[in-house]
Amino acid sequence: MRGELKKFSDIDFKGGNVRWCCEAPEEDMLVVEYANGITLYVGFTNRFIVEVIKDGEHSVPFAQAVTDSRREMYETVKRAVTLASVESARCRSNYGGLWETRMI
Repeated sequence: MRGELKKFSDIDFKGGNVRWCCEAPEEDMLVVEYANGITLYVGFTNRFIVEVIKDGEHSVPFAQAVTDSRREMYETVKRAVTLASVESARCRSNYGGLWETRMI
């Protein structure tokens, strides 16, 4: 299909700093850091897990999605990039209480 993402390098991370990138489905596939304590994480444990993590709270992600499909994972990462970018611009690191995890 034309226009379909084939790898992480096809994604505009909107100012995020890519700290780890591995296309193979391994435990840690992608880590992108944004300002104000926002991290985009993609991992694999029998399914693709996409999370936006705030203030290092891995046990309570700010937003999360799980999928079996690589194609859907890339589409989810694109949505997560937008969410991470917006949240990093409007929040302050380590400020306020915890949040309820939302879906990406």
